[in-house]
Amino acid sequence: MKIRKSLLIEAAKDRPQGYLEDVYAYVESEDLEFVYISDDNYLRLKTKYNAQIGLPGTELKKLISWFYSPDPVECECLTRIEKMNAWGPDGCKKRMDTIVRWLRHSAIIHQIPFVESAVRLLVWTAIGNARRQERK
Repeated sequence: MKIRKSLLIEAAKDRPQGYLEDVYAYVESEDLEFVYISDDNYLRLKTKYNAQIGLPGTELKKLISWFYSPDPVECECLTRIEKMNAWGPDGCKKRMDTIVRWLRHSAIIHQIPFVESAVRLLVWTAIGNARRQERK
């Protein structure tokens, strides 16, 4: 599994103390931009830390997928989903304006109508869904 270092460092800000050190204990190799972890170790880490936070980026993707599916080659959507997941519900709540700005930008590019109040409601719903996952 290839993980961008900048996203890993950003994720560590909203994770428990020692998160980054824990992840680096599983790193098999790295270069200037990425760290590489075996699929098995990645799943171990994902299971351990996803139990502590919800996945608001994934939840938002589910909510908007009925009218929009990003092109993984030309869209930053997947990176943004990963960022939101790394931030967790609390981090997304703090960064609501950033997320709304991302969605406005994507709507303009893809010529999708944008209503800020509706978009904010979708993001709040995604955060709420992620919080419910935390409690499971």
